[in-house]
Amino acid sequence: MLIDCTKAAEICNKAQYREAGSWKVFKLKIHLMYCPTCRKHAAKNGKLTKLCSKAKLQCMDPEKKKKIKEKIASRS
Repeated sequence: MLIDCTKAAEICNKAQYREAGSWKVFKLKIHLMYCPTCRKHAAKNGKLTKLCSKAKLQCMDPEKKKKIKEKIASRS
């Protein structure tokens, strides 16, 4: 039932985006009770996720990105 820190980090990352199953999240919570390093990682990961969602980040349009790359390539 116990998991190692590598597995805990993987589950933590998936849990941030709701990609981890409830059993894995349960095992992660058990691990976090005993591991201060992973607890710190989970807290930082949560803060990063909140900051990214607050920032309302957007991706550049692929066509626009392609044009910029072509412009840069033509200069060299």
